[in-house]
This record gives sequence, C-alpha cells and structure tokens, in this order.
Amino acid sequence: MEIMADELNLEYLNLEPLIAQVVEIMKNFDHQKARIENLIDPFAAAFEVALLERQDFETWSYHEFERQRQKALLNAVGDLHQSILGLLSGLTSYPASRKNPMPDIVCMRGSQKIIAEIKNKHNTMNDRSAKGTFARMEKDLDQKNFLDYVGVVVPIIAPVPKSGEKMWHLFAPGADNIGRDDILIMSGRVFYTIVTDTECRQPLVDFDQDEDLTLWPSWKAIDLVTTKFLSELQRQTGVATPNWITDLFPQAIGQ
Repeated sequence: MEIMADELNLEYLNLEPLIAQVVEIMKNFDHQKARIENLIDPFAAAFEVALLERQDFETWSYHEFERQRQKALLNAVGDLHQSILGLLSGLTSYPASRKNPMPDIVCMRGSQKIIAEIKNKHNTMNDRSAKGTFARMEKDLDQKNFLDYVGVVVPIIAPVPKSGEKMWHLFAPGADNIGRDDILIMSGRVFYTIVTDTECRQPLVDFDQDEDLTLWPSWKAIDLVTTKFLSELQRQTGVATPNWITDLFPQAIGQ
C-alpha cells in the first residue's frame, strides 16, 4: 500500500526557501571570484590539455568554469540536505561555526536522542576527513548535554540495505580505531526512516541494526521528501526533471 505524506506528518515541510537559496547561489555564481579564491592547478591543467583534447585556452576555460560551478552546486546541495532534515519535527540544523561548534543535526523527539553529521555521498570522505568526523562526534557525545545520545554519520547517497541485512554499522575509521557502540554510520534512507518514525523509537535502545526497517511505514519518508523537492524545483525553474534523472534516484537513495 502506498504511504501518503500526511500519514507520516510531512505535509508541513516547506522546501520553497531552501531551493530558492540554491537557485540564487547558482544564478549569482562568480567564476572570476572563484578562480581567485581557488588557485588553478597547472599540473592538472597540463594533463587536461594532453589527454582531454582541451588544447586552446577558451576550451580549457569553459570546462574549468563548469567544474567550479558544479563544485559550488555540490556544496549548496550538501547544505540543502542538512537544511531539509532540520525542517523535520524534533530536528534542528546547525550551521558550521568555529565559535560555537555543534553537530549538523540534533534530534530530540519522544525517546529519540540523536546527533548526526550529514554528508552528500558515502565516498566523499577520505580517511583523514573520516577520522576528523569521528573525533568531533566522540567529543560531542562526551559532553554532558549529549549524554545518552547516539551519534550517526549520514551519507544521503549511499548503498541501502535490503530486508534481512544490517541497517547500519559502527563508524570506526582508521586501522587502529575499534570504534564506539554509540557512533554509527547509516544511509540517508535509513536515517529518514528513523527520524520520521511515528513511534519515535531510539536506535540501540528500542531496536538494533537487525531490525527490518523496510517494513516500517517511514521507509518511504525520503521518497516523499524527494517528490516535494522535484515538484518545488520545477515550480521555481520551470524545468521538468527528465526521466533519465528520476531513474537515478532508486540507485542513489534506494527504494
């Protein structure tokens, strides 16, 4: 049976200002400013000329512009993922701040107490950044205001477990890191399933990684949010998402 948005209490989500912000960033993208702020790698440029048929400056410059623009877009999309989660009932999104560092997401709903770090994709963290993420989360969980919380690293785009498979794993980057029972890594779909669960069940307390979350009604929560996203994007830009892109979503976020 198809799960409707109102059954998961997601009708209140208003993505309009969040998508408008991304659209505005891309409309006002300043290539020259980006080139000044990001030094060009002449070694990579030499390979591009030698291997990618970008012999003249105009051709190379065009591709460099597109690369810089896509980089800006990916950063904006990363912020968008976090901001959308921050709209969910009981979840708060915190911007990056050196003066007052906070987890990306703090969840307090019913018995749920979760802090989360949000990533675009499962392969965007190298070993160094993964270790840094673990260290920050370990520090947060050791603070008294986050006692009894569970820490979760959430790559939105990641392999999604099937029925009968483990729904998450310990997050323990580094060869010598034995990890902690309360620091986990799970896909975006699994995280959405948990933080929109109408029973507000707490991972590691009310259920473990062997729970078959595919049977929960909230397993479809990320699909409902994705539908809202695509609808609002089309409304603001006047461009319908082609089928070849919508066909990518099941592979990217599961189904």
